[in-house]
Amino acid sequence: MGKTIWDRFAPVYSLAMKSQKNIYDYMYNHIADAVIIANALHVVPNPEKVLSEIDRVLVNGGLLICPTFIHRSAGKKENLWAKILKLVGIKFAHQWTADEFTNFMENNGWKITAGEVVPGRIDLFYAECVRK
Repeated sequence: MGKTIWDRFAPVYSLAMKSQKNIYDYMYNHIADAVIIANALHVVPNPEKVLSEIDRVLVNGGLLICPTFIHRSAGKKENLWAKILKLVGIKFAHQWTADEFTNFMENNGWKITAGEVVPGRIDLFYAECVRK
C-alpha cells in the first residue's frame, strides 16, 4: 500500500490514498511526525473527521501540511476551472476563502503556523499547521 523511502536516519513512508476509509484503516496504529494531505480537504464531505484522524496519528507537536484549493472571495460564483472540474466529476464539498479556511482549521483545533495564498486558475492556500 505504501512505499518506503530510506534516508540516512529514518524511513519515510509515502502513501497515496483514494478514500477516507483507506486512510483510517492504514494509519490505525501508526505514529507520524508529519502528514501531508494535498488538495483533499475541500473535496471530502467530512473534513472534520479527516482532521481528527490526522491528529490521532501525529506525534505531539507533529506537523500537518494541507494545501487546499480556495475561492478568492465569499459568495463569488465558481470560476471556469472549478466548473470544468465539476463536469469531469471533481466536486468541491467546501468552497472556502482563505479566511474561511483559516477559521475552519482554528475551529477544529489547529493553528496555522505558516500560510500563503498561491494564485492560479483556482487559488491554493498552502498551510502548515500544528495542534493547538
